[in-house]
Amino acid sequence: MNNNKTLSNRRHFVDTRWRSLSLDPRRSIERTSSGAVTSLSIEGDGRFLLSGGSDSRIRIFDLQNTRCKNTLEQANQVAVSPQDKKLGHKFSVTGVSWYPHDAGLFTSSSSDKTVKVWDANVMQPACTFNLKEKVYVHTLSPVSSVYSLIAAGTESSYVRLCDMRSGGCAQMLSGHTKQVTSLAWSNQNEFILASGSADNSIRIWDIRKSNSCLTKLLPPPEPPSTNPLQKPVVISLAFTPTDAYLVSVNMGATYDVWSVTENNETSSASLTHYARHPIPDTNFLGMETNSVGVDVGWGGRVGKEVLLVPGVGSGGGRGVGVFEVCSGKRVTVLKGHFGRCICVRVRKGLAGEVVSGGGDGEVLVWTPRDTLEGDFEDYWSE
Repeated sequence: MNNNKTLSNRRHFVDTRWRSLSLDPRRSIERTSSGAVTSLSIEGDGRFLLSGGSDSRIRIFDLQNTRCKNTLEQANQVAVSPQDKKLGHKFSVTGVSWYPHDAGLFTSSSSDKTVKVWDANVMQPACTFNLKEKVYVHTLSPVSSVYSLIAAGTESSYVRLCDMRSGGCAQMLSGHTKQVTSLAWSNQNEFILASGSADNSIRIWDIRKSNSCLTKLLPPPEPPSTNPLQKPVVISLAFTPTDAYLVSVNMGATYDVWSVTENNETSSASLTHYARHPIPDTNFLGMETNSVGVDVGWGGRVGKEVLLVPGVGSGGGRGVGVFEVCSGKRVTVLKGHFGRCICVRVRKGLAGEVVSGGGDGEVLVWTPRDTLEGDFEDYWSE
C-alpha cells in the first residue's frame, strides 16, 4: 500500500513539475557565444552541456562545477572548438550530440557540408565526413550497441549513414524526393530511424534491411494558407521515451502524434495517426531547412508525456512551449530569452531541469518550483 502511495506521489510530481517550471533564480550559464545558440546536447550523466552556435564554434559547459557570480551559481565554459577553420567548422553549427557510450566523444554538423566526430578531451576533430551538401540535421542512436552510425539529413533527398569506426559513408537511404529536414532514432530499438522531409512525408527505416524503408507516413493536409512562403514541411521529429508515440512538428505551426504498435514476432512496428494539435503563438516561416530543436519529457506514465517546442510566444517566439503530447493541451510557456528561442533539451534524471538556447546567445536553465529533492531521480530510474 505504501509503495502504491509513493508511486502515486512520484507520478503526481513528475506530472505537475512541468507546470511549475520557471527560470532558475539561483543558477546561470556563462555567456560566451558571439552569435545565436543553434543546438544543445546534455551528456548521459547530466554533467556536461554541449552548445553549438551560428558563430561556427562549439562550447562545453560543466553544469556541476559552478562558481558564484553576482549571487548566482554560474556554470562556466570549460572548452571551445578551434577558431581555425581547417579544424573547426567554417559556418553555422546545425547540430551537436554527445556520443551515448563515451563522454569523451561528441559529434557536430554544419552548413559547411561536414559532420565531425570530436575528441572532447583535446577539443580536436578525430574524424570529418565531407558530405558535399549542406547538413541540416544529424543524430545518434541513444541505445546503439552494434553500430556506431551517424544519421545525417542534407539538402539532397537521401539520409546518409556515416560510420564512426570506418570513417566512411556506410549507407544512403533513398525514398524522399526533397531535402531531409528532420531525423529521430528510436529510444528502444537501435535499428529503427525516422526521417522527415520537405516533401511533407515521414519515413520509418530499418537500417539492417536492403529495402530499408518500412513505411511511409503522410501527415494530414494543412489548411490553405494565404502566405505563399508557408510550405508543408516536417521540421522536427521525436520519439517519446518509451517509443509509444512519434511526434512530428510541421512548418504550419502544428504537430502530429503517431501511435506506435510493435510486433515482437517480426521485430517491426506499425504507426497510425493519433491526433493533430496546433502550436499557438508561433511562426516557423523560413525554418523549412532548419530542424527545430524540440524535446520530449516524461510525464509520469505513458500517454502523459510532454512536448517542448522552442520559438513559442508573442514577441518573436522568445519562449518554450510545453504541451501534453496526446491531448495537445498547453501546459505553460517558458519566457526569458531576449531573442527567438531556437533549441531546448531536458536534463533527464536531475529534478526535471530544462535548458534552452536562443538567438540572444544565452543558454537559460529552468527548474520546477516544487522540486522534491531525490524523488525524481528515483522515479526516472524506475
